[in-house]
Amino acid sequence: MSPDPLPRKPSLGSPVEQAILAAGDIVRPSHDLRPQVLEAGRKHLGKQLGQRAAGGVAFAFGLLVLIGMPLKKMAAEHFESIQTPSSTEIQRRAAIYALQREIGTNWGLTEAFGLVKQSQAERFGQLQATARE
Repeated sequence: MSPDPLPRKPSLGSPVEQAILAAGDIVRPSHDLRPQVLEAGRKHLGKQLGQRAAGGVAFAFGLLVLIGMPLKKMAAEHFESIQTPSSTEIQRRAAIYALQREIGTNWGLTEAFGLVKQSQAERFGQLQATARE
């Protein structure tokens, strides 16, 4: 079958088609139709881009939560292992040290701080050694 070179006119069977054909010469677009259509398109595109950006932010936040929570837990465990003792813990150590050595609590506190400082220096040295590897 060869294609028909001349387009055929639609059949004028329905009243709607007859009305459309009759109005073809009467109905004309207004002079500001194109700017209105372009403006509507820009608004629609802007809305789509805003929704896409909001979806991207939500996705990034979800990904951050999924990755960040395990990392936070690992970091907390790591920093807990290298954390310095609290003032209450140092005072408790000072009191125990003072009783064991039979010295005053002031000297016990001085010795407790010295031991804490020494353990921090050792941990810092271990951290530097692992960082160099």
